Amino acid sequence: MAAAGWHIQDGADAKGRRVIADRAYRAGDVVLEDDAAAWCLISEQLGAWCDCCLAPAAQPLRCSACKLAWYASREHQRRAWQAGAHRLECAALRSCVPHTPPTAVRLALRRYGEVLGLRHHWGDLQDAAKLECAQMGAAAHHLLQAAAPEAAEAVGPRELALLIARFGCNSHTISDDELQPLAVGIFPLGAMANHDCRPNTLHAFRGGRMVFRAVRAIQPGEEVTTSYTELAAPRWERRAVLLQHHLFDIDAPPGDGGAVAEAAAAEAAGLGAGSAAEAAPGAAAAGATGPSSTAAGATRSAEQQTAVQAALQCMPQQQPAAVVPLEVGRGVEVRLYACQQPPWPHDERDGDLAEVVLVGAGSKSGASWGGMWGSMQQAGSTSGGAAAGVGTESFGVEEELEGHLEVAGAGSLGSSSLSSTALAAGPASGAQQGAAVIHCWSGGLAEQRAAAEQLARRYAAALQLQQSLEGMLCDGRAEAAVGQLTQALQGLAGGTAGARLALGPRHVLRMRLLADLHRAALAAGLWEAALAAARQLLPLYKQAYQPIWPQLGLLWASAAKLEHLLERPAQALAAARAAAAILGATHGDGGAVVREMQRVVFEAQQELGREEAWGAAGAAEED
Repeated sequence: MAAAGWHIQDGADAKGRRVIADRAYRAGDVVLEDDAAAWCLISEQLGAWCDCCLAPAAQPLRCSACKLAWYASREHQRRAWQAGAHRLECAALRSCVPHTPPTAVRLALRRYGEVLGLRHHWGDLQDAAKLECAQMGAAAHHLLQAAAPEAAEAVGPRELALLIARFGCNSHTISDDELQPLAVGIFPLGAMANHDCRPNTLHAFRGGRMVFRAVRAIQPGEEVTTSYTELAAPRWERRAVLLQHHLFDIDAPPGDGGAVAEAAAAEAAGLGAGSAAEAAPGAAAAGATGPSSTAAGATRSAEQQTAVQAALQCMPQQQPAAVVPLEVGRGVEVRLYACQQPPWPHDERDGDLAEVVLVGAGSKSGASWGGMWGSMQQAGSTSGGAAAGVGTESFGVEEELEGHLEVAGAGSLGSSSLSSTALAAGPASGAQQGAAVIHCWSGGLAEQRAAAEQLARRYAAALQLQQSLEGMLCDGRAEAAVGQLTQALQGLAGGTAGARLALGPRHVLRMRLLADLHRAALAAGLWEAALAAARQLLPLYKQAYQPIWPQLGLLWASAAKLEHLLERPAQALAAARAAAAILGATHGDGGAVVREMQRVVFEAQQELGREEAWGAAGAAEED
């Protein structure tokens, strides 16, 4: 495939198919664009955005039949119906009122023929995920029977389950200019841009169009890459996210089901859904695990399933020296490792993102002691356990999927009476929140073990606070959240009596808590607190992201608006210019957030001009 400025290159090496630049690009240039083959608004955004063009709907018009689709105008409503995207799903949605089917099920009802060519990666899915796909496939088939019986006869639950499996590794979350999720879309061309943790492009969205812009200079012959995941995270976190959502392992040995197998499978199938490799400083690009070279693919062995589950939970292969329960909640524990480096494969910068330092009196205060990182673990429910008994042997996809569909049918999803729980909340195998596991490592563990356990307790409490933050904001308790987040940050920084260890100044948890504090303070209307958090975040974001990156630009924009609100025109002008310089490259000059920064620049300049004129007039009067 060829296009102006780039081409798709087929390769049998570790990266498979890729996008190659044919000309030079500067930062901010549009490299490629792709219109969605299909997209669907997420449930939370129904009624706020047009279901035809994905534009904000100031006075939306609701579909009088299903009452779930909203449109910016009658013309858009007519176009959506004539295109067929809503005509098929409308009858299906009416059949499950008052519930709203999960986004994946609704997407399966829209133009499903256009994404059947994408690879389903069934053999790489965890068993619980296979059961989820089978359940949603059965649910989608039930809705299809209500909407279009003739189509339901041609497309069975098996095909719909495989279709939904395709969404997991080929879909993208469509977001607005401020990175708030709006919809889920399928972008076949966009999926060909491989992942890199030092990407040369980023992707943003204009309605249902995916736009890749250069974030640095790109030379002819250079591969066009983007990031599939959050970059402000240690390598083991990125590995887990990429493995879960895109089904490749950045730490897989090149000859062990790595990217060579992925490329061969893609080549054999004649498909091009983003096989990827991650380039990391000081490390070779690692392979991407994929299905076997057959169209069906082989299922992972039970041993492989266990290894993948450990990777998804960010559990190191290295065994801890001790495992200590913590008294901050049921099932919370700290795992202690007698080593100076992180017990996972890691990048050079991960030392800063997980650093623990000594605090207190003495010349060693502030010196690096070791590291700490933790997460809330996800525990599968009973339905996930049922899935574990199906498909752990090397069945073909057809035989294995049949078993999962039988299990899904046993949960009533395959029957004519679809459960309201499944429609309202998605698959029954959804994970419950499990324990918090904190990993701590140091060469001097024996001398500071009690202090390490004390810091781990504060770490676990901060994770639990993050987990409850959304509920606090929704309940109108933003000011209380500000107080609790401030207290948590002080404790993790060693600001409590007797503390001997603290998280390092660039630790990823401190960065995330500051981002939460900024958001909570904005929700509470505490402008000074929000601005203070933004100022503390800026140097951390500069370290975590590339110079041209949307999160950094949006933080500058938030600081500019706060400075402007607090009537500090000089500071507002500087922040708005910094934001506009970044966001102009990442969003384009026509973006709403860029126009807002241009307005702040203009108004701040006007205010500074008035102040200068008043100052000159005052000086003249004194003379």
